[in-house]
Amino acid sequence: MVSGVWFKNLLRSVKRNFGRFVIITAIVLLGVSFVTGLSLLAPVMQNSINDYLVDSKVADIIMKSTSEEGFSEETVAALAAHEDVEAVIPFTVMDLEMTDGDESYMTRVYILPLSDMAFNDIEVTDGSLPSSAFEVLAERGSNGLISYSPGDSATLSVTMGDESFSLPVTVSGVAANPLYFCKEPEIALTADSLTESGEVAEDADTVDRIFYLDSALIGSLAELRGVTLPVTDVYIRLAGVHTDLFSWTYTAAAGALADELTELAGGEDAASALTLEENASYAILDSYGVKINVICATLFPIFFTAVALLVVMTSMTRLTEDERGEMACMRTLGFGAGSIMMKYVLFTLICCLIGGVVGIPIGMNVLPRIIYPVFSALFHMPAEMSGISVPTGGLVTYFVMIAATLAVTCLVTAKTLRAEPARMLQPKSPKAGGKTLLEKIPFIWNHLPFRYKSAFRNIFRYVKTLVLTIISVAGSSALVFLGLGLYDMTAGGEAPGIPAGMADSFGMISFVVIIASAALCILVIYNLTDMNISERRREIATLKVLGYQQAEVQGYIFREVMIMSVMGALLGLPVGCGIFAIVIEYLDFGALELINWYCYLGSIGIVIVFLLIAELLLVRKINKVDMTTSLKSVD
Repeated sequence: MVSGVWFKNLLRSVKRNFGRFVIITAIVLLGVSFVTGLSLLAPVMQNSINDYLVDSKVADIIMKSTSEEGFSEETVAALAAHEDVEAVIPFTVMDLEMTDGDESYMTRVYILPLSDMAFNDIEVTDGSLPSSAFEVLAERGSNGLISYSPGDSATLSVTMGDESFSLPVTVSGVAANPLYFCKEPEIALTADSLTESGEVAEDADTVDRIFYLDSALIGSLAELRGVTLPVTDVYIRLAGVHTDLFSWTYTAAAGALADELTELAGGEDAASALTLEENASYAILDSYGVKINVICATLFPIFFTAVALLVVMTSMTRLTEDERGEMACMRTLGFGAGSIMMKYVLFTLICCLIGGVVGIPIGMNVLPRIIYPVFSALFHMPAEMSGISVPTGGLVTYFVMIAATLAVTCLVTAKTLRAEPARMLQPKSPKAGGKTLLEKIPFIWNHLPFRYKSAFRNIFRYVKTLVLTIISVAGSSALVFLGLGLYDMTAGGEAPGIPAGMADSFGMISFVVIIASAALCILVIYNLTDMNISERRREIATLKVLGYQQAEVQGYIFREVMIMSVMGALLGLPVGCGIFAIVIEYLDFGALELINWYCYLGSIGIVIVFLLIAELLLVRKINKVDMTTSLKSVD
């Protein structure tokens, strides 16, 4: 019987406070879906590239000879015989400044067994494999490489032994080497590209074009000239099955084998071993993924969770204040404090469960699919996105949000239940007013109209509401400013030190942040305005009794909300600047001074626009306030 009454009471509370129920659910849904989607961006990007590299059987290690003679047959055989090596591909590669017509190009030439690649598949995306020594494959075009099509011609300056000569070639096809999946310029392997310490020089040359010659075909040309092509490099394939090329297990195994093979090849003076971690494309992807993960799966969740907690706290505080009399009756009927508290805990828990059940699938399936195509600006991404992994970041944020909201609900309810039932049956007395700071400045106060004097007195009388409103709006406004700033800096191409492709992808992420922050902003403002109306029903009814028109009554409430929201938006600017400074410091590009003036105005403008929308949605609620029921006494 008691449990039946308890559940009926819970259902009545949900029905009576359906607006608050929807707001809390929407806040949780928005936060969880947004964080889940953003936290999956880096894993989806890495998983897609990882599957592409695994399918292409990418070379795990590249052995490079430091001598002009290259690796001997005995050394290559010794490398192939190592127990942890599955296969090897010896080949020749050279980076040379070549003149083609009137132009000079830094050209990388590979001489590989193109028709018999045991691994590190060189995929022909257009055209066909070379059929003669005078045909080549050209690497697909990118931000740094010249784009070629089948049938195009070029001239190569080839060095064989002590002899150099020009070799006119025709492009038979366009190739995709799995080691070049990043579209950023490739550093040329020349003496001028490295400093004395082995670091890449700031003015290092970059490769303009990459060609692939078939060693079986070019070998006959070398024999005619009586020279032998040196084996400058060896592709190494690790033994065993490796499906996660970004895992610690794989990188540790590859690094250990690289050290052993270096010693086997004669030590660091004779050879060097490069794992995928030293590959430029791999390193850029890994670094880019870490940056996205930290920003999207750490920084944004903290702010979204904080704002969500403020919304829950204000909503549940108002709910318990509205139901003080009901809670007192339940106490007198024998319900314990824990049983009463459980009602509000369950109220919040249902909101969180609905928000999570709906929000997590939306975040998993919508955001990654929207942003995934943008990664193609920086990387040669596979056409199909790989399977989405477990959204660890979203789940952690979700459970933290549940725990925090339940804790806040317990604290708010416990505070209300401390009072005696007889005291709880009486409504709280209105807070006494007092002189505000503005009243002590006659020059300003004496020139204010009465409606603004009344607004400022009410604002500073309810300090708790003022603080919660300012903090909530400031948090939302700061996120809006962060999104606008990042979008303006990356979309405009004004950020120094950021690759063009990375700017495009961060621009899209910034756009998503703007949308989510704007949605959060309107939910926060709507909730705070709705709460302000609910706790001021007696005042609204009094104004109606005194003959105030509807527009005047609406202005009485909305004027205060507008002032508090603008104060929050203004506070959000320095907070947003601080967050932005942290983000760009970590990303290592851009500067705060690069943000255009309209981003500052835009963040305030968005708050004002959504404030007006919230007010339009709540006009009907003010008009429906009944004078008789609102002014009647509890007695």
